[in-house]
Amino acid sequence: MRAKSPLTTNARTSVALCTVTTALLLTTSDADAQRRRPNSGGASATSTTTTGTGTGTNTAAASTNTSAGNATAASTSAGETAASRSAASGGAASGSSALLSNVVNRPGFHGSRPTFEVFAGVAPAAWAWPWGGLAVSPGFRLGFPLTRNGMLSSINNDIRLMVGAQWIISFNPAEYWWITAPLSLQWNFYLSQQWSVSLEAGLSVDVFVYDFLNCYDHPRYFCDRVYFHPVGGIGLRRHLNASGPPGSPALEFRFSYPYGVQVGLVL
Repeated sequence: MRAKSPLTTNARTSVALCTVTTALLLTTSDADAQRRRPNSGGASATSTTTTGTGTGTNTAAASTNTSAGNATAASTSAGETAASRSAASGGAASGSSALLSNVVNRPGFHGSRPTFEVFAGVAPAAWAWPWGGLAVSPGFRLGFPLTRNGMLSSINNDIRLMVGAQWIISFNPAEYWWITAPLSLQWNFYLSQQWSVSLEAGLSVDVFVYDFLNCYDHPRYFCDRVYFHPVGGIGLRRHLNASGPPGSPALEFRFSYPYGVQVGLVL
């Protein structure tokens, strides 16, 4: 038999060691790979969970912000509504005074054409005539503006010449009638588009058609066919025009001497 060479034995030993080493390295590599695989999954799960949590947090935060924004908007809307109601109520409360101020403080802001008035009145006859009883007086008047604005230049007023005629009927002590023609100056003050007041003063002439109650015997017997007496009064007008300056048509309520209470329509 041949003796084995020392080189051959060493070579075989080296190959065996390399094989063992390679096997150990492969085993270690597989073990490391198996260890890393779960960690990777956990990390992924953790990352997913973290991402989901972050998304949920962001969604919750967005929802909270949206709710807060809605609440703020609702509060703002409620505040604006309350402010609007307050302004509306304040406007309604001050509307009449504002309207009054706008018309009174506008000189010349009124109707300027002549007017025609029909009316009826009732009064005690003893106010101007020497007999008692009740006097009823239907009549008419014409109004002619003398100035665009009255004597007070800072407020809305005018002066008119009033000319008219009335048929006066007295029922006591006996039925008797006559005609009177008042001539007066009327001073109007326009308070608003709906209301104005007036003052009047003038003179009236009564014409008796036949002698009866107009005849006296103190101190001597005589009959007055023509009789003069002063007239005056205060009036309130409700203007019926829906827009524009106060003017005609209007309803007039007047308390006058000697014609008593009169109600008329101004055209």
